[in-house]
Amino acid sequence: MLLAIASPAFGQSEGVIPNSRVQFDFVNPGARSLSMGGAFVGLPDDATAAFTNPAGLLLITRKEVSIEGRGWSFNTPFTAGGHVDGEPTGLMFDTVPGVVQEVSRTTTAGLAFISFVYPKTRWAAAAYRQQLSDFRFRGENDGLFLGNPIEARTRPSQDSVDLEIARYGLAGAYKISERLSLGGGLVLYDFKLNATSTVFGLGSIPEQFYAPPDFTAPDPDILRQTGHESRLAATLGLTGAITNRINLGAVFHRGTQFDVHGASNALTGIFVIPDTFGFGVSVRPFEAFRVGVDYDRVEYSELKPVGYAFFDSTQLRAADANEVHIGAEYVFVSWPGSPSIRGGGWYDPDHDLRYTASNSATTTALITSAFFQPGKNVVHGSIGAGVAIGPTVINAAGDFSSRTKTFSLSAVLRF
Repeated sequence: MLLAIASPAFGQSEGVIPNSRVQFDFVNPGARSLSMGGAFVGLPDDATAAFTNPAGLLLITRKEVSIEGRGWSFNTPFTAGGHVDGEPTGLMFDTVPGVVQEVSRTTTAGLAFISFVYPKTRWAAAAYRQQLSDFRFRGENDGLFLGNPIEARTRPSQDSVDLEIARYGLAGAYKISERLSLGGGLVLYDFKLNATSTVFGLGSIPEQFYAPPDFTAPDPDILRQTGHESRLAATLGLTGAITNRINLGAVFHRGTQFDVHGASNALTGIFVIPDTFGFGVSVRPFEAFRVGVDYDRVEYSELKPVGYAFFDSTQLRAADANEVHIGAEYVFVSWPGSPSIRGGGWYDPDHDLRYTASNSATTTALITSAFFQPGKNVVHGSIGAGVAIGPTVINAAGDFSSRTKTFSLSAVLRF
């Protein structure tokens, strides 16, 4: 009976991770901004303004060079196995009800930002490079069981993703009036993706079909998705002073999209970098103390499924994210080097791709919903400090959440 109803190769996990659990680094560059929870749109007054809000370039009075290194630690949840329809049979490996999720833990590090700013009285110009994403994923899927009596099992797989996205930009700003400045620029996105799923077969007899996955089995199917492309986009920014102690800022970063290819260079899908909008307020109650609040909207609904085999890709959606960033900075102005301390936090709502179909009873729907589980809302906390050593300002910061940890060290040289 078991031999008659088994369907040992119903599905596979081709391309489950790309554009699903990928983590972008939309937090503004610079250790100073990071330590303030990324709340820097309202008063971007150092060289990181080249990207954060180009209108803020006119808040800089001397030429500046900024350089930043970051380290990232990613905790990426993924579907690892389980029995997703009915109760487990209890045979060998089929003993766990429901979806089993595990966490991929990876780390990366590198040059996160570098810029040069040349300011004049009524205009300013800048050039920069920013690392938008330096993401790694490694995980294994044991194969999902469906039904009781058993109907199907998806094929086990080992999956990996290596994603790098850098932005190269030229930015400029013009002072419209003493209290209002306008900025903008062009951005060249450089995209590199290498995703691999090594998919292993299942035997047709129960002793093989219910067995733990054998990731050493010979002749697996190796499925690859790759992309390497550059695209242009635009950035616009605005800053305005309400009073000498209250400043406003707004910025728009245009996203873009890239082709993703599979075997024989065949087009398998589109990888999307979403548009982002930001609005910020900066308040300085007294000279040594500053508070910033930013609202950012990230259009994650623009994300498109990439090359998913055996999934109902038409019903995969991501929700737009309404992020709130808040941070504060206190400067010990009477001390040598004017050391500063900072702290902040920000709210990152769930924006993972999820299955939205109303009919979830079909086998395809069950598999799709199992692999694309809802994510979680995440709260980040950040701390940092800085000190001036001659014309150079050194800043260090850390940003901490259950999904990511980011560490930053940056220097700004004024001359």
